[in-house]
Amino acid sequence: RFDTNMDCHLSAVEFKEVYRYLLLVKLNEEEPTPFCRDMFVGERQGQPDDHYNVEGVIGSGNFGVVSKVTCKETHNVRVMKTINKEKAMRSGLPPRLVMEEINRLKTLDHPAVLRLFEYFVDAQAIHLVCDHLQGGELMAAVQDAHVRGKPLAEDWVRQLFHQVCGGVAYIHGKGVMHRDLKL
Repeated sequence: RFDTNMDCHLSAVEFKEVYRYLLLVKLNEEEPTPFCRDMFVGERQGQPDDHYNVEGVIGSGNFGVVSKVTCKETHNVRVMKTINKEKAMRSGLPPRLVMEEINRLKTLDHPAVLRLFEYFVDAQAIHLVCDHLQGGELMAAVQDAHVRGKPLAEDWVRQLFHQVCGGVAYIHGKGVMHRDLKL
């Protein structure tokens, strides 16, 4: 890469390039780049309907619903989790804790971890816009294989296990515990 004339020797100029490159690598190890994911994720003003078309509800839980949405500007498909503040408070989850969770999610950046793109806060709810994961629940895949009487393919399980372990190790390294594994 640095031996530009391919003579198996480094000239003074080539050596300076190698030296510069190695210094940059070491600097990045000691002081990682100041840019991180949470700098690009934030609260968006307005209402979710101003920016997203709701395609339909794909799930519900104790605190609200999860909807499939499409961004009006980019046409990217996302998922919006709407947390009803009143229901959350009645269940012992104050909005302050939800906001702490959002602040943790904003910092996560790993291929095996759900990404938070933005969020909206209004008087009634907190709306989280995240990746759309089409694979479904892991337990549903295991149960489906059992019902069909066909075991899951070993290679598929190995790849899945590798991804899950990588994601869990990453979030544990960030001081976050997993609660919901998806495919």
